[in-house]
Amino acid sequence: MLMIPPLRYGMACAQAVILSAILVVAPDEASGQPVASSSAAVCEQAYEEAQVRRQKRTLLAARESLMRCAQADCPKVAQTDCSAWLVEVERSIPSVVILPRRAGVDLVDVVTVIDGTPSLVKPGDAVLLEPGPHRVVVQVGGQEQAATFTLPEGEKLRQVVLEFNRPEAPQEASSGGQPAFLVTAVATGAGAIVGFGLFAALGGIGLSEENELEACKPGCSSTSVRDVGDLYVAADAALVTGAVLAAMSATFFLVWAVTPEASPSGQTMALRPAVSFGRDRAFIGIEGVLP
Repeated sequence: MLMIPPLRYGMACAQAVILSAILVVAPDEASGQPVASSSAAVCEQAYEEAQVRRQKRTLLAARESLMRCAQADCPKVAQTDCSAWLVEVERSIPSVVILPRRAGVDLVDVVTVIDGTPSLVKPGDAVLLEPGPHRVVVQVGGQEQAATFTLPEGEKLRQVVLEFNRPEAPQEASSGGQPAFLVTAVATGAGAIVGFGLFAALGGIGLSEENELEACKPGCSSTSVRDVGDLYVAADAALVTGAVLAAMSATFFLVWAVTPEASPSGQTMALRPAVSFGRDRAFIGIEGVLP
């Protein structure tokens, strides 16, 4: 039997009138006996469900049932009631507008999840929701923002703004970097060792040949004397080269080991070796460079 809550009809006679109106009969072609129309049965079910859902305040579900029993193929009584109730329910269904933003600019390419269910709604579109508490999660570019709110009946187009921070700039790969300083320190250190080795070897040979010249003094040939001088010059050049490379190696190693300092303005100061030569002096050290 059709159960109609006292929301609309409280008297048994009124229920009987509606029941007789909804249960439309049609003759069976085979037996000639009247049978209930399948369309009338669907209308009756939607009519009952709509009233139950209205009482439970599940308005979206009630709206779905009312849209069915308000169709033209339903009995006139059902159409009239369902159409009137549908206006009331649609007036009571709340809605929201989800607005993901970054620095005041609306975001479009986002993923939206409403109450745990992914949604195809676009930012800025109205979303119909049941009255009560809700949670919206929006994801964009690896970031996520969530909002929790409660909707009363009848509230329309509440704006839910989710503000996203600016994405951090990706770290650029360094073409040099501290590992390069360490490699350079090792290479220049090896060069310094070679320079000192050449100084020792050439100086030793020069001393040996100089001792041999002692035996021929004062009649030593100019070529022999010049050769010894050339050995000493080469030895001195190797010594200077080794000293410079040793200083550079120490400088590069210090740069590799030291953490970059912060300048007074808050910028990061990069450290790098500095080598300069003047007419009467040479400088090997470290200088700070602001980007």
